[in-house]
Amino acid sequence: MKRILCFAAAAIAAGLLDWLPDSRGDVGGLLPVQTLVLSLEDGRLLLEGGEDLRGTGRTWNEAMEDLCATAPGDAFFGTTGQIVLVEGTEALLPEVLGDDRLRPAARVYAGRGGVEPEGATAFLEAQKGGITLQALQAAALEGRNVPLEQLVCEDGRYRLHEG
Repeated sequence: MKRILCFAAAAIAAGLLDWLPDSRGDVGGLLPVQTLVLSLEDGRLLLEGGEDLRGTGRTWNEAMEDLCATAPGDAFFGTTGQIVLVEGTEALLPEVLGDDRLRPAARVYAGRGGVEPEGATAFLEAQKGGITLQALQAAALEGRNVPLEQLVCEDGRYRLHEG
C-alpha cells in the first residue's frame, strides 16, 4: 500500500512540476491521410495524400518530411487505409515497411496508370483484399516475397488484378 501511495505522490508531484509530457493537442488541425500514393515525377519521389497533401524528395524520408512540412495542418497517418506504389516506386517498399508513422493495418498495392488518392480511396474502401503493411513486414522478416495486388487506373476507372 505504501508503494502505491508513494508512486501516486510522485506522479502528482511530477505533474505539478511539468515533468510529464503534455499529450494534449488540437485534433482540429489534423489532416487524415486515407490513401498514400507514391509515384515518380521528374526523377523525384512524389507522395500524395489527397487534399493538398503532397511531398517530394529524392528519398522516402525526404518526401515524407516535405509532405509534413508543406501540409496546411498536421498530416496524420494513423488513419491511412491504403498505400499504393505506382510503377517505378516498388523498390521503396523496404523503406515504407520500416516507417513507424504508417498504420500497420494499411493495405499495400502496386499501381499502374494515373492513380490519385481520392479516386483510389473510394474504390479500395469498397474492396476486400490487399495485403497489410504488417503482413508484409512479417513476410520480409521471414525472407518471403509476397506479390502485391495491382490497382490499375484507366480512363478514370479503377480495377484490381492479382499480383
